[in-house]
Amino acid sequence: MRQRPPSANESSFARLLDRPWFAAALLALLTVAAYLNSFRGQFLFDDVPSIVTNPALHSLGQSLLPSADGGLTTSGRPLLALSFALNYAVSGVEVWSYHLVNLALHLANGLLLAGIVRRTLRQPAFAPRWQADAPAVAFIAAALWLLHPLQTESVTYVVQRAESLVALCYLAAGWFLIRVHEEPGRRAWPVAAFLACLAGMAAKEVMATAPLALALYDRLFLAGSWRETWARRGWLHVALAGTWLLLGALVLTTAGRGGTAGFGTAVSVRDYALTQFSAIAHYLRLFVWPHPLVLDYGTALVTEWTRVLPAAVLVLGLLGASLWAVGRGRAAGFGGLFFFLVLAPSSSVIPIATQTMAEHRTYLPLAGLCVLVAAAGVAGLRARVWIGFAGVAAALGAATVARNAAYASRVALYEDLAVRCPTNARALALLADYHQREGNLEAAQRWLERSVALEPVVESLNNLGNVLQARGDLARARPLFERALAARPNDPTTLLNLGSLLAAEGRPPRPSRASSPRCRPGPISRARSSTSPTPSPKPAAGRRPPPATSACSS
Repeated sequence: MRQRPPSANESSFARLLDRPWFAAALLALLTVAAYLNSFRGQFLFDDVPSIVTNPALHSLGQSLLPSADGGLTTSGRPLLALSFALNYAVSGVEVWSYHLVNLALHLANGLLLAGIVRRTLRQPAFAPRWQADAPAVAFIAAALWLLHPLQTESVTYVVQRAESLVALCYLAAGWFLIRVHEEPGRRAWPVAAFLACLAGMAAKEVMATAPLALALYDRLFLAGSWRETWARRGWLHVALAGTWLLLGALVLTTAGRGGTAGFGTAVSVRDYALTQFSAIAHYLRLFVWPHPLVLDYGTALVTEWTRVLPAAVLVLGLLGASLWAVGRGRAAGFGGLFFFLVLAPSSSVIPIATQTMAEHRTYLPLAGLCVLVAAAGVAGLRARVWIGFAGVAAALGAATVARNAAYASRVALYEDLAVRCPTNARALALLADYHQREGNLEAAQRWLERSVALEPVVESLNNLGNVLQARGDLARARPLFERALAARPNDPTTLLNLGSLLAAEGRPPRPSRASSPRCRPGPISRARSSTSPTPSPKPAAGRRPPPATSACSS
């Protein structure tokens, strides 16, 4: 008679994992080891306008009011803004406290994920098969998710706390939903689930998918059918859906995130949707092989459907398989559908003109994939899963440490980005700014010239003109200011720059209202685009993002 393969939970180590305190302590140790060097990371990109120079964060009360500038990362997200305001109260613009909170959020999310998986697999419908292996699956899934280097952009890049904060609310709502099921007589659990969902709506718009995901989770893992879901907790799911009202009000305050997101942008729904096939396929590849990682993919678009045909077949095939599995009541389909559902607000048909793809969008969606991998590994390898897990965890942790190290130098990080995305004009302009801050005007000029050649927007023209003027090349600086003024007449910054240059030439400028003393000149103009910090170039009116040929190399 053939013997049953040993369970993954039959080793002494695995039995220790059945003690929640041991599993939590080990997950914390692994996470801190992987992210300890993230504290060397500096403020960059969106950090500057959203945190460093954002006056709304100087007051806790003011931080709760949505910013009038809908392009800031904190705009329309009062819970996110409040968290940064608390950091500002503790350490001002010293970055250590921001990294500490980001790391704490990431670890809390991993622990919540582990707890959800453990309790889910021990529900009556799954206990006969998964009771013994639940601790192993929960630990492996959480560890893979915590250590994966694709998560670094949401942890080490400070402003992307938006992802980890909304994930905390999302996962907490799921945890409380399970407790509602397990202890239906306690009123505290449904109230907690509602408040967690409400808080998530104040953290980031991706929370819009939570009421749908939670209802689907309830049907597959707790109630067993839609009829039972409605009979037992229909009132709770209606309340969770009611939190959309808060989200809708907050979205309206940002006016389409300053005109950069939604159906009113210069990016067509068709082109954006086509681009997302390539983007999602790229995210899936990075889940399997997380290299190279790119901070800013720019605004590249795919405009021909033939270019995304292989990616579309992959994405639609996986989505279809997930829907089929869920439709048949198979719980395994939830992991795949969760990936697509959480990505939907940013990676479907609603254009986000300033970033057509971004790695931080995969932060919470990866949880579904990690659970599927962990469950498949435990089911297929049994006790041998720990050998494979040790190797994978070590590789992922080392890659995360290496990626975090890149954030210690803004110049090095953006020089690598310039190699990966050589036609990303915004990234080249930022790299030039970082060189200029370090006094390297020659390098700043070189990168700005490349940026202007790609996208001659007003901000980059002004920046290059100022660098040339600082290097004494007044003859080449003047035409740049004149080009900028022709593109945006009566722009105060350009008028001041041109006036400063004419004064240096000994030719006083003609009086102008726009060049009144109210305008404050700077060494380099720092006009900000809707989602990038100073001095990222802002797309000129009527311009479309560069075509798909400007996509980053991978």
